This record gives sequence, structure tokens and C-alpha cells, in this order.
Amino acid sequence: MQHSVRIIQVIDSSNGERSYIVTNRFDLTAEEIAQIYRLRWRIEIFFKWIKQHLKIKNFFGTSFNAVLNQIYSALILFCLLKLMHILVGIKYDFLEMVRLIINGLWNTFLQLKEDLGSKRPPPIRRQKRFNWKREYETVLRWYKID
Repeated sequence: MQHSVRIIQVIDSSNGERSYIVTNRFDLTAEEIAQIYRLRWRIEIFFKWIKQHLKIKNFFGTSFNAVLNQIYSALILFCLLKLMHILVGIKYDFLEMVRLIINGLWNTFLQLKEDLGSKRPPPIRRQKRFNWKREYETVLRWYKID
């Protein structure tokens, strides 16, 4: 190799598993590099979720706005389908419902309604009040901010 590298040992606090990171960044501490990789992993999980749930395999445009518009459109569609799944209270799971809707595009609306077999919506449960102090303290613990 032409450039110097260093190896950093990271111990996962949840299960005690050791990982090794090879880096050429000497200006950052080992904890900073470990934190960068943890945050990077969360980004990877987010993109995995996008690919699995929003079904975005490739982008139609290459500009920043085109990519954002496609992601926002897919998120809006996903949220509307989830809302429909909750409100209609159908007997199918989410994926089966989406498949019925896709197939329903070629059938009449009455056939789609019959396929979905609408039931009464589930009762609305009261949400507990959002505890922002607890959430704030959790974020501080995640990033080890004093």
C-alpha cells in the first residue's frame, strides 16, 4: 500500500461483539470514527427500507429535485396505502392489499371493492401524550452528549 492506515477496534455495547475498522483518517479519534460508522449504518438501513417498501429501483431523473420528488411521491403513496389499510380494516395483510389494488386497476371499482371486502374500521385507540423530555434524553444518550 502507498498510504498509511490504522485499525480501530470497536466494541458493540449491546452485545459485546468486536468489530475492526480500517481507516486512513488520523485526524479523528477512534470514538468519532466509530460514531461515523454507526450513523452510516443507519443511513444504509434507511435506504434498504426505501428499496423494500417504496419499490424505488432506479430514479427517473438525475437532478437533486427529481430524486427528491420521486422519493416524496413514493412516501406519500406508501402513507396513503398504509392509511387505507388501517381505515378499511380489511382481512388481508398490507402486501396482499397492495396487490389487489394493483390488479384492481384493470377491473371495475365495484370488483375492487368486493375484493377488498371492507369491514368496519378498527376502534381508534387513544395515544399516550408524547413525552418530549424522555425522547430528548434518549437522543442525548445515543450520541453521548453531556
